[in-house]
Amino acid sequence: MYSITNARLQRLGIELHVPAWTVMVDRKRSTWENTSREILVLLNKKGDQLLAVEETSLNAWDKMAEVMAEYAETEEGVAEWKRYKSDGCPMVGLFGIPL
Repeated sequence: MYSITNARLQRLGIELHVPAWTVMVDRKRSTWENTSREILVLLNKKGDQLLAVEETSLNAWDKMAEVMAEYAETEEGVAEWKRYKSDGCPMVGLFGIPL
């Protein structure tokens, strides 16, 4: 398993009006189940987990888009998006390092 920051996940967040301060993708391969799984994670500005989805590689991106759309409609989501936009939609890597 490994973590990488992912521009595609950040673009998806911006499209759906969900703040993507830091995004990560973990990929796992299960030989026993013969499946690949992805864990898509969005962190808030403080580094706390905002959203996370673990799903098969085929379904992970659609599921994350669905979860993001639901979050964007909440009061918390609207407030976070306004703050994120006012900061210029930055993407930061692990440990707060700007990318």
